[in-house]
Amino acid sequence: MELFLIGATLALSINLELGVVNVTVVRTAIERGALPAFLIGLGSCIGDVVWACAGALGSPTLIIWTATVGGSVVAAHASSAAGFAPFIAGFATAGVVHSAVLSGIVGATRRLAGARVIRAVGLISALMFAGFAVGIFVDGFRRLALPLLAS
Repeated sequence: MELFLIGATLALSINLELGVVNVTVVRTAIERGALPAFLIGLGSCIGDVVWACAGALGSPTLIIWTATVGGSVVAAHASSAAGFAPFIAGFATAGVVHSAVLSGIVGATRRLAGARVIRAVGLISALMFAGFAVGIFVDGFRRLALPLLAS
C-alpha cells in the first residue's frame, strides 16, 4: 500500500503542474464540457504510465523528470518487480483520478474557474515537487552521510 501511495503522490505532483495538458483540459472543459476534457487527460495519463514504465527499464534517460525525480523515487522505493507493480498502479490511478476530478470540476464550474484556480494548482504542484526533493535529500543523507559520520 505504501508503494501505491508513493506512486500516486508522484503522479499527482506531475499532473498538478500547470503545463500544456492541464491548460488544454481546462480549456476543453470550459468550451466543450467534462467528458472531452477527461478523455484528453486520460490520454495524457496513458502516456505518463508508458514513460514511467520505460523509465524503469532505462529507455527515456534524456527526459529530465524521469532521470531525476521519477528515477530517484523508483530507485528508493520500488526497485524490485514486486515493488514496482503497486507503485505503477498508484501512479496510473492517481493520473486517471486527477483527470476525472480536474475535468469534472472545471466542466461543472465553467464560469467560475479563472486565474486563482490556475495559481492554486501551480502552488500545489510546486509544494509537492519540493516535498519529493526534501524526501530524496533526507533519504540520501540517511543512507550515505550518516554511516560516514558514525565511523
